[in-house]
Amino acid sequence: MGTTKYSEYLQINPTFESVVDIAADSRNKNLWREYIVGEDMEKLVDDLCQTLSYETPDSRRSLWIHGSYGTGKSYAAIFVKHLLEDKRDVVDAYLQSSQKLSKYRNRFMNCRKNGDYFVIWKTGCTGIRTGDQLLVEAEFAIREALKAKFGDSADYGSASLQDGVKAQLRNKNINWQNILDTTTLGEDYDSFEALTAAVDNGDLNATKDVAEVIRANHWGLINNVETFKKWIEDIVTANHLDKSGIFFIWDEFTDYLRYSDDRVVLQQLSEFCKVQPLFMCFIVHKD
Repeated sequence: MGTTKYSEYLQINPTFESVVDIAADSRNKNLWREYIVGEDMEKLVDDLCQTLSYETPDSRRSLWIHGSYGTGKSYAAIFVKHLLEDKRDVVDAYLQSSQKLSKYRNRFMNCRKNGDYFVIWKTGCTGIRTGDQLLVEAEFAIREALKAKFGDSADYGSASLQDGVKAQLRNKNINWQNILDTTTLGEDYDSFEALTAAVDNGDLNATKDVAEVIRANHWGLINNVETFKKWIEDIVTANHLDKSGIFFIWDEFTDYLRYSDDRVVLQQLSEFCKVQPLFMCFIVHKD
């Protein structure tokens, strides 16, 4: 009696991804089309239609995707990413042919009628423990995405948090050389000039380090919520995103909830979509 092998009955798609993350999306631009739509995605698309179109006074909200490891959260967010930023005729054709999502086609395409959404994808939040650090990280992600999407025509606004850090470094009332000499900041930067150069060159760690010193010494939180909101308003207007908006997907956000007690900024950031079209989508492993 011969031995039968599984390969005689089963074949694996050559584009199969054992772990779906944003890197997998880069490798296979059609990966999102292979997503198997279930009830959870139907609800998510319905929520998107409500919030992006402001269907009711209280429906304009940021989103929260939660579930245990391996349940497809990142894959679902990648699917949403394509619905928001791919060409409208492509999305329209997909929704029209989808057995489970065709009923949302008109509502969703109404959200897309004024243009593509500016989608930002950020993975992980290691080391982020305060709301101030959260805003610094968000700003850098937005700035990088603006550069990637718009290139030389990107407008970074006039109320940049990064510019705020640079301004404080040039504040003559602060003896930064003394801070380097008396704190752990001096372990990474051997001179004020080296620190300034790192921040000017867009070094995220350097900017975060300086922001932390400013916060710890109560010199004024240059990376506060109100400054961030003003900057977002500038970004939206300058880059002509007022008719569509910014959709910020933050994957693997669980560590912030696990290790930080600072939830005020998180809440304010999430609610800001009621004022400006900045929609946050946090992907976490807890409800």
